[in-house]
Amino acid sequence: MLKKGIKNIIVACVLCSALLLGTMPFAMAETPGSNKNDNATIVSSVVKNSEDITVGIQSIHYYVTASVLNVRQGPGTSYPIVGQVYEGDTVWYDSALPDTSSSWTPIYKGSLEGYVSSQYITEY
Repeated sequence: MLKKGIKNIIVACVLCSALLLGTMPFAMAETPGSNKNDNATIVSSVVKNSEDITVGIQSIHYYVTASVLNVRQGPGTSYPIVGQVYEGDTVWYDSALPDTSSSWTPIYKGSLEGYVSSQYITEY
């Protein structure tokens, strides 16, 4: 009986930390002979539900390899130039802009955002 009480306390602590942190730090494995209706089942459902939570956005960044690289309003040379970045600058992938072309990459650097030719940037 004491072991079940301790197990319930541990499960309650894990559930509380998962709710407070928004993610499950680890999953409890079901042990042989454990009851499928016990608290381990509740923990595994929290793990499953926590997979749907967005924890963070992966940041993709590039460095500029061209001496001067034009940043354009759209993915092509027919779009106006909105700014420039320079060799060695770091720019980040801009997921807010549509990524419609494999030869043009949507980027931002500070308040500057637009498209650059993919051949003049290299991913870190």
